[in-house]
Amino acid sequence: MTKAPVLLPTAEAATALVREARANGTLLRPVGGGTRPLFGMPRGLPVRVEAEAGTWLHHPEDLLVTVPAGMTVAEMARRLAVEGQALPLAAPEGGTVGGLVAQGTGDPCLHGRNLPRDWVLGADVILGNGEPQRIGARVVKNVAGYDAVRLWCGSRGTLGLLLSVTFKVAALPGAWFGRRESGMTAEALSRALLPWQRITLTWLRVLSGTVAAHDPDPWQPAVSVPWGAALSWTLLAGLEGTAPIIEAVARGWPSDGQAPESRIWHHRPLGPKWAEASPPRAAWILAVLPSRIPGLLEALVDWCNARAADGRRWAYSGDPARGRLEVALWGDAEMPTPPIERWVEASGGLWQVTAGSREGGHGPSRMDEDLQLALKRACDPDDIMNPDTLPGCLA
Repeated sequence: MTKAPVLLPTAEAATALVREARANGTLLRPVGGGTRPLFGMPRGLPVRVEAEAGTWLHHPEDLLVTVPAGMTVAEMARRLAVEGQALPLAAPEGGTVGGLVAQGTGDPCLHGRNLPRDWVLGADVILGNGEPQRIGARVVKNVAGYDAVRLWCGSRGTLGLLLSVTFKVAALPGAWFGRRESGMTAEALSRALLPWQRITLTWLRVLSGTVAAHDPDPWQPAVSVPWGAALSWTLLAGLEGTAPIIEAVARGWPSDGQAPESRIWHHRPLGPKWAEASPPRAAWILAVLPSRIPGLLEALVDWCNARAADGRRWAYSGDPARGRLEVALWGDAEMPTPPIERWVEASGGLWQVTAGSREGGHGPSRMDEDLQLALKRACDPDDIMNPDTLPGCLA
């Protein structure tokens, strides 16, 4: 039975708990909204920093905001929107700011600029040794030494507790250009992807199955569409920005004569990460050269098509211009998984498993474990914070 987390309503309470845990040898496991488990063994007393323990400080004129780590990402977005601003980072419903930073990963809804480390400027923290510390600064330009706050982006709860985080923010975009295409073959999908390889601010999702024709919102894919004997896919893609730029892109977008569905929308949420009720059987984050993306996706489509069966589905989301992909696969427990790692390594790329029996695995090796261990010992010498796990911020 999962223990309810110990709630920490103030910075003083959080500091006292960490110091007491260190003195008694009690293991601690920081949790945010509990929406995504951290890597490593789920050992230790779960603790959650509440929003009251951090600081809210917004300077709209300077595009800066300091947010309590216990505040939900949705609440932060609501407050920023009042001033016409946004932080282009996403989290599951109920996810907290601290959890978002500790995970260090982004969300496919805003590719190209969706990693916390690209937006974090500073933080108030309590190290695993019980010492409060302010790292970074509440300014946009800071040249005072190493940008240590980035070490907490992807720290996975191994270094201490986050109390507040300072971000740079951006203005809400004025328009959104969306496009939907469907097809049957892997070659057609490669052709549909080509224009998006040249654009950096892209939201893109490819799904097996089809979007419901009667759905008034074409950005919400149909759920539980099984694989059949014939391959079918739907590509949903979008680009956000200022209205003049988006209008120019829409006018100059190449047409293949099939009249795919395209139009300009005002900015709005684009739905859940994978639009699936059940978690994927396996999922990966991949980094490859943009020129290798079509071939990699063709291999995935052909592999899945050759093993077609009801209940087997896949989804792909990514930023083609930056070579960052996320792939998820659904199916029964006996379903074999595609050799994605081998395909990626043959292309000179990197991979990390984010769901499935091998969650946390990565390759080729890109982590200096000695450096990770040194960082862990410096901040948490007694290994009480999310033990048996190393920070992933150096990956």
